[in-house]
Amino acid sequence: MSTDVRDPASVEALFAQSGKTFGRLDVLFNNAGINAPAVTMDELPLENWKNVIDTNVTGVYPCARAAFGMMKKQSPQGGRIINNGSISAHTTRPLNGPYTASKHAVLGLTKAIAPVVNPAVKAQSVSEFIALAKKDPGKLNFGSGSSSARVASELFMHMSGTKLNYVPYKANPPAVKDLVAGQTDLMMVDLTTSLPQVKAGKLRALGVSSPQRSRLVPDVPTIAEAGVPGYEMHHWNALYAHTRPPGRTMSSALPANQLWMLNRL
Repeated sequence: MSTDVRDPASVEALFAQSGKTFGRLDVLFNNAGINAPAVTMDELPLENWKNVIDTNVTGVYPCARAAFGMMKKQSPQGGRIINNGSISAHTTRPLNGPYTASKHAVLGLTKAIAPVVNPAVKAQSVSEFIALAKKDPGKLNFGSGSSSARVASELFMHMSGTKLNYVPYKANPPAVKDLVAGQTDLMMVDLTTSLPQVKAGKLRALGVSSPQRSRLVPDVPTIAEAGVPGYEMHHWNALYAHTRPPGRTMSSALPANQLWMLNRL
């Protein structure tokens, strides 16, 4: 199946057909992207600029919206949305203004990580969780199913002066499941994995790791403003395959690797 990410109707039709064919959506890899001719800005027609931005940036939204809707409605809920970024967001390529600008925009959509807790944890904010952890050092624990989540948690402990017990998992989804069940107390996890549980009231989001609040959860403060000044953490995802991968693939452009600090409500 294929679609034009610049056409919302085409995207909706793709996801509708995907739901009928496969029954659910577990992973969306957003990889749509084009470049403009390698010329100086004065030689680049505006139409080329708009074409890159419409595909690489604007195309993100309808795909993310459709995927999130499917993941929210299916049973069991959840899934993973992977946004493919580029080193161009950090190191500009010569004569690549439109592409570089588009990847900066996509990076801005993927920069948040959030701490979430189980509802049983008596903390309504980052500062309250820190006070609770300092009251009984080593009593609370955190789950982690990825290296980025582990690093984010370790940095949080280092900067907040707290001590939490590490509970390793092979992946984030089972770690979130145990967090919901009360087997762990805290987790730094991507938004797409945890947001349905947060919306359902099964987990509480305490903050986001980006320097600014996320547009997806504007009421959730940054970890820096909520009790750990200077805290900031981002992560990257990459998807690799054989040059001729077997079977069907779904590819488009989308924003979404946001980690949460979740805690028991």
